[in-house]
Amino acid sequence: MKNEIYTVLELAEKLGVSDRTIADALRSGEMKGYKQFKKWYVTHEQLLDFLATNQEENQENAKRPNVKIDK
Repeated sequence: MKNEIYTVLELAEKLGVSDRTIADALRSGEMKGYKQFKKWYVTHEQLLDFLATNQEENQENAKRPNVKIDK
């Protein structure tokens, strides 16, 4: 197990998203982390939990039929 701790900018770069996306996920509670001196930090374990949760949600969404509604 890694004992690595990531900043918002590091996670954004690692995941290929904006730092705003990471910050929003942390503020909303979608991603777990902790705030220290006004900066967010995420442990490697918290990152893995987030990725696993999102993978499960994506698999569930893929199972739903794509339905078009004509107006």
